[in-house]
Amino acid sequence: MTANSSATPSLVNFNNPAVLVAVIGIIITAFFIIKNIKGGVILSIIVTTVIALLAGVV
Repeated sequence: MTANSSATPSLVNFNNPAVLVAVIGIIITAFFIIKNIKGGVILSIIVTTVIALLAGVV
């Protein structure tokens, strides 16, 4: 057996704007679900997309 460095898990670089937008999107989705907002998942997708556009990720 040989060691394969690509199979080793590593932490994500949180300085990457795409990662920050993804984390913010997960937080927004959780908030909408906890508050039982109708269409919360769709709204969180829309809000996260707008944030990604403003951040220049998309």
